[in-house]
Amino acid sequence: LAQYGLFVELGIYSIYILFFSNIISIIHSTINQILEPQLVKIYLNKGTEIYQILLKNILAFHILFSIILSIFYLFFLQNFIAIIYGEAFNIFGNLIYFLAFNNIINAGFSLRVEYLVIKEKTNLIMIMRLTTLFINIILNLLLIPEFGVYGAALATSISIFIFTILLNIIDHDLRLYFKIYLKSIKLVIFKSPTVFL
Repeated sequence: LAQYGLFVELGIYSIYILFFSNIISIIHSTINQILEPQLVKIYLNKGTEIYQILLKNILAFHILFSIILSIFYLFFLQNFIAIIYGEAFNIFGNLIYFLAFNNIINAGFSLRVEYLVIKEKTNLIMIMRLTTLFINIILNLLLIPEFGVYGAALATSISIFIFTILLNIIDHDLRLYFKIYLKSIKLVIFKSPTVFL
């Protein structure tokens, strides 16, 4: 954005990312770091079936948490930012919808790196991240000149969708993870949140 002289938009975009994406990412990664050693032990000692059930429940919790926090942000984040930074920072308030989409979609993949480490397929992590980075750069170059900050947000949303959904077709274990992800969504939709307790 700065390259195109959109410094104000860059500042506003950064503020929304700070409050929305970074806070949610920190919470997800903290939970994962606490649970990861136990998941590895379960995978090694009790087999894949119990591991997959626990993974499904943890992913469902992450998705549910992201949905709840995203709804909260949809109602209150603009007011909160206006109090701290002033009303001028609310001119791109619709960014919240892009960020909510990104965080809800991405929540179910917060343990995919750990999953690939367990499966000894760390090479896929680099391939997926480089592919997503390349797509994001291309989309930014195409969309930012035309749509400004919303172009950047849209580029990120498309890249996250590709990273979390489409890249799962490249490997058997990723397809298995994607099935677990879909089961976790089903758990969020059809089961009571008390199932995670």
